[in-house]
Amino acid sequence: MLFRQPSQMIDFNNYNIKMDDKTIERIGEDCKTKFFKFVGIKLDEHLTWSHHLNHVRGKLSSANYALSRIKNLLPTNIKLDIYNALFKSHLEYGLICWGGAKSSKLKPLLILQKKCIRQIAGVNSRSHTGQLFKSFNLLKIEDLFTNQISSFMHSYYNARCPTSFNNFLTPFRGENRTKSFVLDPLIKRSLERFPSYFLPKVWNSLAIELKRESSLSLFKANLKQLSLSKY
Repeated sequence: MLFRQPSQMIDFNNYNIKMDDKTIERIGEDCKTKFFKFVGIKLDEHLTWSHHLNHVRGKLSSANYALSRIKNLLPTNIKLDIYNALFKSHLEYGLICWGGAKSSKLKPLLILQKKCIRQIAGVNSRSHTGQLFKSFNLLKIEDLFTNQISSFMHSYYNARCPTSFNNFLTPFRGENRTKSFVLDPLIKRSLERFPSYFLPKVWNSLAIELKRESSLSLFKANLKQLSLSKY
């Protein structure tokens, strides 16, 4: 698989890779195999996450259907357990990787999430969900994404990440009282959806009091309460 911009033209005849005299099959949109599954994440050659999002959407639709069938049969706490097992687990897995996809591609997942919340609460399909998310202590997909980013950055800043991430980001020079990182200028607008850009951007936007919290568990708890307070 050759990762590249969709508009970038490549002569793939120059990229025939062989192993033991056997040509390795290329994976791409114009190939027999369109994506590669790596630890449960479906990677495509343009990193649009389209194939993975379709997979996640299918899993979430099945979970929503299951909740719709039992919404009038089981108590709220059991429905919440089912949501966490069948819906939330798929929604959160690898979100820090694919959550930077275009908002138009993430919107169907948010719609499904809101449907599930209404199923759990037993309200009609037009009810507002903000207060329901708050009462169930659950976060919307966009806040789950930013919270995962922030938690990773907290570990990164406090040197708790694997050594493979060493020197991945550049901290501000000098005393750096804000505990921030340099945000490199974008060569192309599409690059803002990649971790090297959105990781420091989200971290830099956090309040200094929050970034000073040394305990990761307390940091996560405070960050979640901050997100819920906006609903």
